[in-house]
Amino acid sequence: MGELRSAVDGVLGQDPCELADVELAERLVELEREIARLTAAQLAALAAFDARGAYQADGCGSAASWLRKMARVAPGDAAARVRAARRLRDEQPHVAAALADGDISWPHARVLSEQIGRTAQRLRLRAGGQVDAIDAADEVVRSAEKLLVDAARTLDPRDTAKVARRWQHLVDPDGFDRDAEHAFHRRYLNVSATWGGMVRIDGELDAEGGQTVLSAIQSLAAPDRPTDPRLPGQRRADALVELSRRVLDTGALPQSGGEKPHITVAISLDALEGRLGHEPGELAKTGPISAETARRLACDAGITRIITGADSEPLDIGRRTRVIPSALRRALIHRDQGCAWHGCDMPPEWTDAHHITHWADGGPTSLHNLVLLCRRHHRAVHESGQPLPQPP
Repeated sequence: MGELRSAVDGVLGQDPCELADVELAERLVELEREIARLTAAQLAALAAFDARGAYQADGCGSAASWLRKMARVAPGDAAARVRAARRLRDEQPHVAAALADGDISWPHARVLSEQIGRTAQRLRLRAGGQVDAIDAADEVVRSAEKLLVDAARTLDPRDTAKVARRWQHLVDPDGFDRDAEHAFHRRYLNVSATWGGMVRIDGELDAEGGQTVLSAIQSLAAPDRPTDPRLPGQRRADALVELSRRVLDTGALPQSGGEKPHITVAISLDALEGRLGHEPGELAKTGPISAETARRLACDAGITRIITGADSEPLDIGRRTRVIPSALRRALIHRDQGCAWHGCDMPPEWTDAHHITHWADGGPTSLHNLVLLCRRHHRAVHESGQPLPQPP
């Protein structure tokens, strides 16, 4: 271990910025290979440590809990390492050898170990204790292990997992179906507003549901021009919001509280008119928003006037009215044919009618004071202060 530390110190002591591009690329590949070989050594040591029960000396009940306590490994990863260490030592020599040679990485080995191990266990159980059937099942697994490792040498871990699942479907279709059903029941989605005014999304979907969502988001997440400044993650976020907006705009969702789902913004007249010292706008579930954001949303929306008393108690509630009448919007569509931003091809059904001079500032709701903008460019005009394209 002393020699290993010295070797690592030597690598760390050299500034990678001093290397030529070819040397730097070679180093990255070699480091990946050596990391895999060290992982193989670690798993071999872990298998011996686990078999001896040496973890008990530190008051731990398992090798996985020892890893969590002494090496600060995350719970899920600790359990996966122990399972892989056992399987590579006892059942999967080809996976172990490929990892030790640096031909595959730890993510490859983890995928193969889990998939081959689970399938082998099911095939043995299906053999029902018959020696000949168990031997036949083991032979199937041994033959497949070498083929799967050969595939992993040329594939990334995700594609390796796909190949392994196809093999499972071939030799254990019932188990494949059970895994798919288990994945379906594990689906979940958490959507929660944070204290910082953002909304956090976290979840997992089964293969079919996930593909449905991916297809819908990818259809709207492409760069809108060669110089699109948005990062891929930002484009996907925008696509999810746009997808939700389009569904809301269709009015096809079921009613809630007697109304179709919609976004409601509460804002004072002072804030809407941009006067100093005003309070921000307020969204029901996510909290305060800037007055400029509220002004953007008010450009093309239904407006309900609420007169309140000194203690903010509602005294009078007027009828909701559309800022942009239907006939005027049809004229806008005929003129602009979609988003008026140069180079944007967003169709008119997914645009807002933007007031060049906001109606709260006295701007008229008339054709010469309106222009169609997609949601992203509408935001750019209001929140980012980018100049508005001149109307036709």
